[in-house]
Amino acid sequence: MASFQSGNEDAFDRIVRHYQSGVFHFVLGTVSDRDRAEDLTQETFLRVYRARSRYEPSARFRTWLFTIAHRLGLNEIRSTRRRRNVFSEVVYRRGDNDEEDSFWNSVADDESESPEEIVQRKELDHMILRLLDTLPKNQRIAIELQRTQKFSYADIGGVLNLSPGAVKSLLVRAREKLKSKLAPYLQDR
Repeated sequence: MASFQSGNEDAFDRIVRHYQSGVFHFVLGTVSDRDRAEDLTQETFLRVYRARSRYEPSARFRTWLFTIAHRLGLNEIRSTRRRRNVFSEVVYRRGDNDEEDSFWNSVADDESESPEEIVQRKELDHMILRLLDTLPKNQRIAIELQRTQKFSYADIGGVLNLSPGAVKSLLVRAREKLKSKLAPYLQDR
């Protein structure tokens, strides 16, 4: 970012290439609409571009970037809620359930899995995705930032405006909720 601030336009291209996928998947988890997530990802980088002269490295760049994405996602959710009050039906879903939309898509398949094990794992993945959607928004965002973006407690706190201790507590509560909801399913196996 410092290089970009000093006028190196190529540095901005490198920023976009490096963070675009992560920002997109994070925003997709927030707004649950692939097209809106693409638009908001572009808007995130447009805001970074416009704010380059005002950026001060008081926090890690990645935290600042995901804070912008988080706020845009929240604004989109608020806007969608307002439109719901005006229009009787708004489509609001996680995506097209394509393989590339899978929360666990980055997990490599174990080639030694049997077809039955593959089906069970995919079923469990799908169930976890549905359960993540039932978590309160801050818990879901914290889990997604930690699991998909490898954010530290401090970085997640920067995005959600919470202390690292509060983030740790939030993640513990989220994991406990997921664990209790998954328990009946896992006992049947």
